[in-house]
Amino acid sequence: MNSKITKTLLIIVSITYVFVGVFIMPKGVPKESKENFGCEISRSNAQNFIKLTKEQSKNAEIDAIISKENKADLKIFLENKQIMTSTDIYNVNNRYYLDLQEFVSGLGYSLEIDKNKITIDIDEDKTVQINLSNQRWKLNDSVFELRGRAVLVDDKPYISLIDIDEIFNLKCTWKTESNEINLYKSKEENDIVQKQCSTNKCKKEKFAFIRLEDVTAGSVYLNGDNLEKLRAVGDLLKEKGQAFHVAWIPRYVNPQESVDNDITENINCINSDFLYTLDYLINRGAIVGLHGYTHQYGDEESVIGSEFMEDHHLTAKEEKERVESAIKSAITLNIPYEFFETPHYRSSERFQSLLEKYFNYVYEPCIGVWNKEVYISKRNKVTKYIPAPLGYIEDRNVADMINKIRNNINNKDMLQSFYYHPSKELDDIVLKRDKNGYPYYEYKESSILKILLDELSKDGYKLESIALADKNE
Repeated sequence: MNSKITKTLLIIVSITYVFVGVFIMPKGVPKESKENFGCEISRSNAQNFIKLTKEQSKNAEIDAIISKENKADLKIFLENKQIMTSTDIYNVNNRYYLDLQEFVSGLGYSLEIDKNKITIDIDEDKTVQINLSNQRWKLNDSVFELRGRAVLVDDKPYISLIDIDEIFNLKCTWKTESNEINLYKSKEENDIVQKQCSTNKCKKEKFAFIRLEDVTAGSVYLNGDNLEKLRAVGDLLKEKGQAFHVAWIPRYVNPQESVDNDITENINCINSDFLYTLDYLINRGAIVGLHGYTHQYGDEESVIGSEFMEDHHLTAKEEKERVESAIKSAITLNIPYEFFETPHYRSSERFQSLLEKYFNYVYEPCIGVWNKEVYISKRNKVTKYIPAPLGYIEDRNVADMINKIRNNINNKDMLQSFYYHPSKELDDIVLKRDKNGYPYYEYKESSILKILLDELSKDGYKLESIALADKNE
């Protein structure tokens, strides 16, 4: 009798357990018991990896700038007159470094070095200070981050080309096939932005997010004209006062064409043009994220292929190695990254659990939840999943996206968040030169991005950073 009762009770308990697990437990919430999924790394260890990588990269970069092995074969012109002929130019991690003393002298300005501070008097109203300790530069009362590293080489100050262009407000054109760069004094005010605001006063009642998708040193973006046009996209977004995100693929691979372009390794003029463009976008407010490492697997081509989909059967170790390789690339190139986006959103709960060890923002829905608004991970209570429920613009069908935006205006449970391939803008940007070679462009009103920005403005939206995503903060 007791045996029968015991057996009956066990059956009842088992049925109850299954019923609760299937019907009662909230669907879509990643289970806490799966937190590690075989990933043998804690969040603290992952953050220590990032910290150590930054320290190692900093020391390696300083050593590389000083090294004569990185001398570059490059000709630089200012207003069509060759300059920088008596000192060496270096290329370190695809950033060109110039002797600041010689450059400033060529402009007719004075330069003084006092310990870790460089002061340049441009005119009575403009003074530039470069701080070698915190790697920032100051124009009067405005402070900016240096994109490259400022160092002293044999007591001579060297800084990167992108920083020189921003400090002295210069336009830059590239002839990558002949390793030539021509600089022109800009006819416009410098529109570089300061560090992103992170206080509540920056927030708008109605905000939206845009992500510029699949930016990588390959295919369409390994072309000088297209890179100049991509910089124009950054100008437009900055001019409109809009924050924007860039989903960057660090390493472009196309096995069918025997292409493997890792810009931390392949040092050349066109890759330097690409990195210059990425720096330029950052200086106009871009928030960069890692869109995988190669965005492909096996014989697939980057951008087209997937990287972490379950059908590839990557081990937890292989996933970790790829994520850390992407992080190392960003740190080596001094690209500040804020988020990770899985290629085509194809991965697993295990993989997203791994991402949470390294990132505070994952720019995609949380698997199992499929959130349409900001979702904070139940696993670590820190990582925010930022979806793009409006999707993307197919072909040039901007009307479809406008309808989605309008239909979603009163939906408080769905973000106005979408992504856009900036390559669609290229045909609407016409590059031009005046008789002296000064670069400018025409940005057509037929531009999809212009139409979208106008629509968002009409509806009372402002594009913001995902760092300001949580209204409750």
